[in-house]
Amino acid sequence: MYLSANLIARSWLFRLILSVLSGLLLTLPWLGFPSWSLFISLVPLFWIEDFFAESRMAYSGVRFWKYTFLSFLIWNGLTTWWIAYATLAGAVMAIVVNSFLMSLVWWLGYAVRKHINKNIGLMAITVFWIAFEFFHYHWDIEWPWLNLGNGFANSIKIIQ
Repeated sequence: MYLSANLIARSWLFRLILSVLSGLLLTLPWLGFPSWSLFISLVPLFWIEDFFAESRMAYSGVRFWKYTFLSFLIWNGLTTWWIAYATLAGAVMAIVVNSFLMSLVWWLGYAVRKHINKNIGLMAITVFWIAFEFFHYHWDIEWPWLNLGNGFANSIKIIQ
């Protein structure tokens, strides 16, 4: 059976697969795989964001947020599971809260795009993400482990 691109784009399962793919691609550099996957890891989230932004009336921002939360939950869970050796409750809390904060950044960018325009919204995601990483380094509950730049720690040629 032939499925058109439009039908696939409207499928919740396809968006779920994109969300999981993004989380897995974000995880790879922290598991010892090459860092180049970070360059494409957010593309599936941008596709999901574009889908929801272009169909403004049909979907709420909460639906978009759920897909980003899943991506970041996978990334956080697969890279920081080891905290559970110290405290299971602490690990669950750290993973869920950090995933929530990361997905909130994307939701804010989505809201800017929805209410202003596409270009400013895409720029807002970038600015909000950089601000999020900065504040994540400089508040009482520091958690610098999953900053995107840390994924390039083993790829010195890429960052220089």
